[in-house]
Amino acid sequence: MAVNRFRFMASNIGGRHVMQGRDFTSKRIAVVGPAAPLEGTHVQLDASQFDYLIVMNRLLHSKPENVFGAPAIGKVLFHNLEETGERSAGNLSKNALFEEHVKYVVFPHATYLGVGGKFYRASNTLSKFGVELKVLPFSFYNELVEDLGGYAPTTGLAAIAYLLRCPVHSVSISGFTFFQTGYQKEYNNSLEANTQPWVWAKHTGLHDPDREVEVARRRVNEARKAGKQVCLDASLQTILTR
Repeated sequence: MAVNRFRFMASNIGGRHVMQGRDFTSKRIAVVGPAAPLEGTHVQLDASQFDYLIVMNRLLHSKPENVFGAPAIGKVLFHNLEETGERSAGNLSKNALFEEHVKYVVFPHATYLGVGGKFYRASNTLSKFGVELKVLPFSFYNELVEDLGGYAPTTGLAAIAYLLRCPVHSVSISGFTFFQTGYQKEYNNSLEANTQPWVWAKHTGLHDPDREVEVARRRVNEARKAGKQVCLDASLQTILTR
């Protein structure tokens, strides 16, 4: 049973910092994750065919082939604001953000206590780079935690579930396997080479891989029933239809 430490934690972050779904109205969205299969299964991604490209954490620096180097379309980086330490998601450097035309950085965990000071410091720094720092809506995040039985969603699931909820035209999702495979090289340095990702995730007690898959499947199906176009890469399609 999950410890419900991520549930109903009030946040003092609000107002203009809350991500608004209307920003993505009728937009064509590509959400790209760090799973190892991305390198082999999504070479067909033509980022120029999308209005927004959504990427996770260290992908700002690892730059998967045929994902970056795209025209200056809107890029949104989901990032946990940890730039050092075990859970570092990579440096939010001015050069990298500018070179990749990042419009928003989104903090995916809307309900962490004590994050306010760090959030506003990061916001002040990023604003000097011309980048807005956003947070997911509190009610949305709490609902997602509830769906996961009290576990924290991964950054990837938070991004996917949120974009599928927005009034988008279409969402293309690739590079996510929810711990069924490893990450791209150097994406997660805390995961030992001989450790199975599923086992590692279970051991940390932060995420539940099985629940992640279940919730992702449900959210994709709900979006399709609502008339949204949802395209999955081959690996994720296999995982969600098992």
